[in-house]
Amino acid sequence: MTALSNAVEIYTVYYNTLDYPGLYVVRRWLNDVPTDDVHTAKTLEEIRNFVPPDKVFLDRMPGDDPVIVETWL
Repeated sequence: MTALSNAVEIYTVYYNTLDYPGLYVVRRWLNDVPTDDVHTAKTLEEIRNFVPPDKVFLDRMPGDDPVIVETWL
């Protein structure tokens, strides 16, 4: 069994990042490790289509980077 086999899968939604200006971005993380699974869209509704339906919504936290819109666990 690998170290990431019990990892928590997290999807973080961003808006207007330096590498994707004017777009929504969702990136899949395993624990605190970013993956290459990244998608972009023009709207928040479109980007949410890339989040698996079994994930639970978490609103952004006060200390989050301003480009973070929401997180899904």
